[in-house]
Amino acid sequence: MDLGTIANLIAAAGVIASLLYLSRQIRQNTDAVRASSYQAIVDGNAAFMLTLAQDAALTALFIRGSSVPGDLTSEEQVRFSALLGQIVARFDLALHLHQQHFIDVDVLETFFRMLEDNLKSPGGSAWWRANKRLCSDQFRRFIEPRLAPATQGDPPSKLGRLD
Repeated sequence: MDLGTIANLIAAAGVIASLLYLSRQIRQNTDAVRASSYQAIVDGNAAFMLTLAQDAALTALFIRGSSVPGDLTSEEQVRFSALLGQIVARFDLALHLHQQHFIDVDVLETFFRMLEDNLKSPGGSAWWRANKRLCSDQFRRFIEPRLAPATQGDPPSKLGRLD
């Protein structure tokens, strides 16, 4: 074997080693993005639950809005709508992250069980009918079949429950 052939073999081995290293780095970066995406959703849920736990008036509004939305004043209706809008937007994001392979299906299912409880309440159901057009098409296609039992006479879930 001449010196040129040996040099080419060494260069090829270096390229292969570089590609293997790059592949490992990309995998680690993907895992970090996946973990960060999950953490962002968990943090958003935790912040919302903490806010409810610390603010008795907001908790009362959330419970009343969920159970008897027609009893809310105009101002309370706007606040309740903003609360549900914030919840739904977070879950719309979670679905998008799942479709990008950043959130596993079992994690997504856990998140969506919480959302379903909120949207199956009388107030949540009314909010959804009035505001679903503001959500992405993919989100509506995903959530509407899951909400269908609520429109077919199932009793509403326990109010204020966020699991």
